[in-house]
Amino acid sequence: MLYKMQQLILAKRVQVVVLLLCGAAMGLQAVPAASIRVIEPAAIPYMRFLSKAEFDQRYPGQKLETTAALKPGWYVSYVHESLNYYFGPVLLQATGVDYKAQLEALVAAAVVQRPSIEGYELALTYEPQLESEEPAVEPKPEVAPEPPPETGFWGFVRRILGFGR
Repeated sequence: MLYKMQQLILAKRVQVVVLLLCGAAMGLQAVPAASIRVIEPAAIPYMRFLSKAEFDQRYPGQKLETTAALKPGWYVSYVHESLNYYFGPVLLQATGVDYKAQLEALVAAAVVQRPSIEGYELALTYEPQLESEEPAVEPKPEVAPEPPPETGFWGFVRRILGFGR
């Protein structure tokens, strides 16, 4: 009996993830393709057990028009059809890798539950990405000219003892 309850709870959690990622039920307003929803990355583990309404209430996120408006940092992005979710910013890339692994596990469970989910994209990127017109050229380090050898008595002594330049 306890095992069946655990299976039922797990199935409900996967359904919540499916609903969040597909945006298909319970009054979810799909984000237009041109805009993105920025959600704090700490929300990723909560997708497992919060209902869709509880998740949206607790983590409403912020809607932006382009990635250029994002704060600098690492973002775990989930893009599928008209959904553009960006979880971040994260200061360290290694932390972003951990969050991405958590989201990959959730999406994999959702795909098992609903195989029609395909064509999504999960990525860890540093945003905003600045498009530069010219490739960055590293300046060559200037080599300081070697000073002239010391002259005089003490210069002569230093050179003989091996302390000269």
